[in-house]
Amino acid sequence: MMLFQHNNTGIHLDSGSTFHLRTNEDDFKEGSLQGIHGGFHYASNVEGRNLYREGIDKVFDYVCKLDTRASNNVNSLSNMVKDGFDVFMDTKRENSFFVTRNGTTWRFGHRNGLYPLVDEPAMVTTMFHDHARGLDNDDVQGYCALQSVEKNKEGFTNKQVKRANVARSGYHMMGAPGAELFKLAIRGNFFKNCPITEEDVNISEKIYGPSVSTIKGKQKQKRPTPKAVVDDWIEMPKELLKHNSNLDLCIDIMFINNVAFFVSIDKAIKFRFSTELKDRTKDAIYKSIDEILRIYNHAEFRIKTIYCDNEFKPVFDDMKDNMDVTMNYAAPGKHEPTIERSNQTLKGLF
Repeated sequence: MMLFQHNNTGIHLDSGSTFHLRTNEDDFKEGSLQGIHGGFHYASNVEGRNLYREGIDKVFDYVCKLDTRASNNVNSLSNMVKDGFDVFMDTKRENSFFVTRNGTTWRFGHRNGLYPLVDEPAMVTTMFHDHARGLDNDDVQGYCALQSVEKNKEGFTNKQVKRANVARSGYHMMGAPGAELFKLAIRGNFFKNCPITEEDVNISEKIYGPSVSTIKGKQKQKRPTPKAVVDDWIEMPKELLKHNSNLDLCIDIMFINNVAFFVSIDKAIKFRFSTELKDRTKDAIYKSIDEILRIYNHAEFRIKTIYCDNEFKPVFDDMKDNMDVTMNYAAPGKHEPTIERSNQTLKGLF
C-alpha cells in the first residue's frame, strides 16, 4: 500500500490532558468566544496559568479554552471520547489515532513522538482508516476519484430529481436524439400518455449534462492551424563580409548511430553544416557539397579552398574546376584536423 506524507495542523492529541486548548483566536468560530466565569486554572509541567476565555473550535465543533501563551493546540483524548468521538488505533497496521463523529473521520498521525492532526484530503484519511481496520487490499497502489452529479442535484426537490431520471431514461429509449428534438417530440405529443414534460428534460440536462452518446461521433476534430513559415536568414554584418569574404571550408563524412552525414565547417566564422547522406556515391557527395556552396554564396561568401581527407580525391579531382575552388587534401592516412575536432564536438552531443 502506498503511504503519503502530509503537513500537520498544529493540533496534538494528548492522553494526559483533561481539556481542549487553542492558542489563537482564529481557531474559534466567529462570535463564539466568551468569558469563563471565575476563570479556569490549570497546571502543566512548565507552570500554572489562569485562563479567562473559551469558545467553539472550528474543526471539531466543541468547547476549547484559549491560551495565547501556549505553544501548541491540544485535543484531550479523554474529552473527545466523552464528547461522543469514536477513537480507533491499530499500531500493527497504522501508527495513527482515528477519531470519528457524525460520519467524519480525522487522523492524528505519529510524528517525533507526538500525534498531531494531519492535514490531508478526506479521501486519503479514509484510505488510511480502511488500511488500519484491515478493510483495504494490500495490492492496491492507488485510488481513483470518480466525478459524480450529486452536487448538481442540490437545489432540486426529490420529486424533481425522480422525474429528471425518468426523462433521461426515456431520452435514451428514443436513441438519444438530442435534447431539443426530444422536447419537440414531447411538445408534439408524439408519445401517447407520456408523463415526461419539457421541464423534466431541462432539469435532467442541468443535472446530468449532455449525454455522451450524443457527443460521440458528432464533433469534428479541430485541425491545427498550420504554422507560418518563418524566414530565419540572418543579415550578415558588413564588417564580417569585408574581412572574411573568402573562406576556407573543411568537409568530411561523419557517422552517428550508423547514419552517414556530410559535414562541413569553415575556418573563419565557424559555420557548421550537416546533411544526411543516403549513400556514399559520387553523385550524393557532389549534391551535398553543392548545397553547402549555395548557402555560402547566398550570404555573399566565396569558398576559396576546400580542405578534406585524401579519400575525397577521386571525387573532387574531376569537378574542382567546375566548382572554381582549390582542393587541399590531407596526407594519406591522416585526417584534416579542423573538421575532425568539429566532428568530436558534434558526436559528444549524442
